[in-house]
Amino acid sequence: MTHYVCTVEFRDRASGAIDHFVRELSASDGSVASDEIERAFLTEHAGDQRDLEIAEIVCMPEGNH
Repeated sequence: MTHYVCTVEFRDRASGAIDHFVRELSASDGSVASDEIERAFLTEHAGDQRDLEIAEIVCMPEGNH
């Protein structure tokens, strides 16, 4: 398992505001880390009343960010 620092850049469609959701996690590879951070983002923002759009997901192995 590799330790990753992952960032989800997301946009509020109504206001155009951009924000970031950052988490650290362990995964077997970057693709798995990306899937896990997307699920975490969607779970955490499930009750959010804003219309959010994921713009980009970046996961870097710790020490390479």
